[in-house]
Amino acid sequence: MAEIEHPGVYVEETGSGKPIEGVPTDALTSADRRRWLVGLAIGGFVMAGLAILLAATRGDLFLELLAARWGAIGVVGLLGVTLLLGVLRRRLEWRRRVAGRAPLPLGRLAVGLLVFLLANLVAVIACAIVLAMVTLAGWDGEVMLTATLNLLVGGVMVQLVLSALRDLSLLTAAARDRGSSSSSRT
Repeated sequence: MAEIEHPGVYVEETGSGKPIEGVPTDALTSADRRRWLVGLAIGGFVMAGLAILLAATRGDLFLELLAARWGAIGVVGLLGVTLLLGVLRRRLEWRRRVAGRAPLPLGRLAVGLLVFLLANLVAVIACAIVLAMVTLAGWDGEVMLTATLNLLVGGVMVQLVLSALRDLSLLTAAARDRGSSSSSRT
């Protein structure tokens, strides 16, 4: 028996290849893909511009944060919390799969994490291209190097926070799901 992860009728099931009106489908149109890619490109270039502006005016903010003792302790603590919540989420998913229960929906935080990671990748690539062009032109590329490093370090930190929030929301949803199923049995 096939495992159903998302409700709705998929385009492949209709036979005609066209979605049924008013029924959610899993198909993205080419216009949806185009809007998605344009949004990611705009978000990535805005992030790159903000990183360059930050590097030009304030210096290496995230690198200074790592150099400070409390900043390094905070990053290590954030990494530990994210790792612990990730292990607990994986264990919960495994137990649900073994029990034959449906997986929990990932929700908006998982989509937000994916969008941020892709936009951050676009921003890092944009900064790296500008850094290469500045270096080839013989100009001082310190601002661009700082902006690229800030994007890398800041992106990892935001990714850790979003991952921890996603895993925490999944764990609380599983606890509510378990609480409602045990109360309905009594």
